[in-house]
Amino acid sequence: KMRSRADSLINNIRTSSNVIIMGHDKMDMDALGSCLGVRAICEWCGNESKVVYNPKQVEAKTREAFNNSFNKDTAAELTVSPDEALGLIKESTLLIVCDIRVPLGTMAPKLLDRASKIILIDHHRKGNHCIEDNVILDVSDPGASSASELVAEMIRFATANPRIDIPQSYATIMLSGIFLDSMYFKSKTTGMKTFEACEILKGHGADNALAAEFLKDELQEYQLINEMVSQIRFPFPGIATAMNTTDLVEKETLAKVANRIMELKGINACFVFGRTASNICGCSARSDGTVNVQLICEKLNGGGHFNASAIAFRDMSDVTKAHAQLVGVLNNYLEQARTDMHDEEGEN
Repeated sequence: KMRSRADSLINNIRTSSNVIIMGHDKMDMDALGSCLGVRAICEWCGNESKVVYNPKQVEAKTREAFNNSFNKDTAAELTVSPDEALGLIKESTLLIVCDIRVPLGTMAPKLLDRASKIILIDHHRKGNHCIEDNVILDVSDPGASSASELVAEMIRFATANPRIDIPQSYATIMLSGIFLDSMYFKSKTTGMKTFEACEILKGHGADNALAAEFLKDELQEYQLINEMVSQIRFPFPGIATAMNTTDLVEKETLAKVANRIMELKGINACFVFGRTASNICGCSARSDGTVNVQLICEKLNGGGHFNASAIAFRDMSDVTKAHAQLVGVLNNYLEQARTDMHDEEGEN
């Protein structure tokens, strides 16, 4: 199945005039890694390709990893700004979207309206408000740990001779993306294919020590995480919430707080809030598997996985209002979320 998908991807790349590769807004290491992996496939095909990249729409750690991995000339050759990408879209252009399937969550939503051919590569469960128009190939697997895992697997199984080569810098960032989204192999979506993907990337020279270094916390972030964890509240039995009402925080930081909370006993699910931009409140949700947090998040136009999801409250700067909306949804749907034991892996 993956060989068929990989070969279809390659065929569509080869028959397109150029390729634009795009991840999600607030790009993290997995979004960047999967985009670079697709770029490696485009390079093997000999086709012109660019990764949509705006430093202001990239998480701090990802931006630092990118700057440390590529000099200015290489970065300019690899990437294109969202506005410049609009000018590169032609009738025969292929747009490949990685690690996201919600239109407003992409780095440049306007590209979706311009592109006549779109390929999705994503590891999130399909929810509401998904990219549907002009999709010619959907490489999705909610049982995968990350989008980087899916791209590594396609590179491994593609009918390609000579083999598709992944530059060491790309492979290291892809490995860091797997580390991030699998929570260093602790998430429920970690499986045999996750370790096989890591083996594939190591075979292309991925530096696991550097990949882990990219994800290290600054002291200030570490202190913020501990402060938020210490202020958790319980609006419902077994359901924890935490928030930061003053600072702008990275989406990744909210996820780290949620992961830390789930290490505590007696907590079935948690929801962590903070402003990720001046007019956006973010929420990162996690579950121990007894609560479907995706169902809850979808009621607020978010989504993700059964046990790991997120919400972006757009045009909202008051974190407490976002929290109040969540409590209202929990009042109505928590019982359903506790009994919805849909098996993600059985869906594939």
